[in-house]
Amino acid sequence: MECRNCGKPLEDGLRVCPYCGTVAEELREMTGDSAWEGIPRTPGSRNLTMKEFFNHQVMRKHRDYLWIAAIGAYFAALSSLFVNTFAVFDLAGIISALIVLGLALGMHLGKSRVCAVLLAVLVLPGGGGALRLGLAGVCVIGVIQTFEMKAAWNSYQQRGDYPGLW
Repeated sequence: MECRNCGKPLEDGLRVCPYCGTVAEELREMTGDSAWEGIPRTPGSRNLTMKEFFNHQVMRKHRDYLWIAAIGAYFAALSSLFVNTFAVFDLAGIISALIVLGLALGMHLGKSRVCAVLLAVLVLPGGGGALRLGLAGVCVIGVIQTFEMKAAWNSYQQRGDYPGLW
C-alpha cells in the first residue's frame, strides 16, 4: 500500500504515514470511518502514539544519532564481555559488561533517558584511553538525543505540534 500524499510505501497496520503524517485513507476506506476516529488529519492534533511519533520522518535525525550511540555502547559492552569471559575470566567485568549492554538496549530500544544517563555515569568516571573517551562521547550523544526526543514528544502532547512535523 502507498501513501496518497507522498507516494511512499506503507507497512501493513500503519495508521499514519511515517514520512508525511497523512492518515492512510486506503485503510480508512477498508475498515470504516469509526475505526479511525481521532487520527490526526491536520496540524494541532495530538493523536499519534509515541511509537508513531518517534517513527515519523522528522525524528529521523534523533533516531540516527541514538543508533550511533547505541552501536558504540554495544561494541564496548560486547568487547568487554568477550575479554572478561574468555581472556581473563573476571566475574565483576562480566557483570559490568552485561549491565552496560542492558543499559544500551534500554537507551536504544526504549528511548530511555534514565538508561542513557546511567550509561554515561558508568562510563565517564573510568580511566583514560582513546576508546574510553570515544565511548564517553557516544554516551553523551545518547543522553542528548533521548532528552531531545522526549522534549519533542512532550511538545507534541502539550501543543499538538512539532516544528517540521506537518
